[in-house]
Amino acid sequence: MSRGRAPSRATDDQGFTEILIVIALIAITAIGVASLFGEQIEELFSGKPPEAQSTSQARPQSNAAPGAQKAPGNTTTTQTPPVAPAK
Repeated sequence: MSRGRAPSRATDDQGFTEILIVIALIAITAIGVASLFGEQIEELFSGKPPEAQSTSQARPQSNAAPGAQKAPGNTTTTQTPPVAPAK
């Protein structure tokens, strides 16, 4: 009867090396995705609604009263103040 050979140290090291290569590729991919989509990811997790983010960054400040919004093609309209939550 012949017995199978026990795995050698080289085989164990090869498996470990392959795992390290896979982890490195995953890390490089994650860094690439974060650099490409960083702003969108930040907006996603910032807690602000998307329309609030885009308007605060895209439009310059005007001399209108605080809380006033200009409707497209119309005169300035005043925004309703938020209602306090019921206790």
